[in-house]
Amino acid sequence: MLRFVLLGLAILLLLVLIWWSAGRADDGPGGEQYRKARQRGGGWLG
Repeated sequence: MLRFVLLGLAILLLLVLIWWSAGRADDGPGGEQYRKARQRGGGWLG
């Protein structure tokens, strides 16, 4: 059971990292939104 929980967390973390790295690219999805967030001094959490 714990094995599946850890696997799920690992997959979720991987997806978040992919989403975050894609958002940091100006031509990526939501690029404008992430630029505004960076200008406010925040990362992908805003």
